[in-house]
Amino acid sequence: MLLKESKAIGEPQKKLLRELMTLDILSDDYCLAGGTNLAFRYQHRISIDLDIFRFNKNSNKDANMALFGEIKDVFGDLVILNDISKIGIFMYIDDVKVDIIEYPYSFFNIETIDGIRLASKEDICAMKMNAIIGRGSRKDFYDLHQLLKEYTLDELIELYKKKYHIDNMQMIMRSLIYFDDADDKEFKNNDVISLKDEDWDTIKENIETVYNDLLKKNTSLI
Repeated sequence: MLLKESKAIGEPQKKLLRELMTLDILSDDYCLAGGTNLAFRYQHRISIDLDIFRFNKNSNKDANMALFGEIKDVFGDLVILNDISKIGIFMYIDDVKVDIIEYPYSFFNIETIDGIRLASKEDICAMKMNAIIGRGSRKDFYDLHQLLKEYTLDELIELYKKKYHIDNMQMIMRSLIYFDDADDKEFKNNDVISLKDEDWDTIKENIETVYNDLLKKNTSLI
């Protein structure tokens, strides 16, 4: 898939992503993660945010403030800052939401597709599981549904455990079918435009089926 051919990513996002990937200040350690990574790979839904991650166990606010200053030098008045903290920079660049995150968990691999550095599919599998366990939005469950076409639920759980060094199966299993937050229409991350004509009820039914199948094989998981 070429970025220019993607129907899942808007033209402003494509243009900005290209620019960010060529900046010297965002070295080869920085890569696209989040839902836009998956949308680029699978073309399953529209994604409008750019989440740029780097593995960094020693992040600090001063370094992020310095990086923001350099970004501001490049983009000027197109940059609107939301927040800077130890973990990253949260901003809009030319009306595109951009988060640059200093992440304390290493990546399994960083791939390059059409000049775009991407966290590997295995990393995104683990990160999506982590998002769902934290507070799963509807977008996260749509992404999980897509990943379940390629990976078993067992495999996704193992990738999560490997990346985050967590082995609390009860917490993992409870989160996988907790849809209350995702059902909340007031939650902004629950606005999903599917490119595969998959409705929310179907997504939930699929995940529940996979979940129940796993429980049948191993009742000790809950």
